[in-house]
Amino acid sequence: MCEVLDRAEERGRAEGKAEGKIVAYADVGLTVAEIAEKMGISEEEIKTVLRQEGILRE
Repeated sequence: MCEVLDRAEERGRAEGKAEGKIVAYADVGLTVAEIAEKMGISEEEIKTVLRQEGILRE
């Protein structure tokens, strides 16, 4: 059981780091397309994170 919790906690940290990078890239003025290319994920995923952080309003 502890192993499962450890993996879930690690996944949460990784996701938090990714979201932090997305926000940082947006703060320095990169476009959604540029962030998606750098991160290797879809533009829609980038937009979702930026909306959750209150940075993107569409």
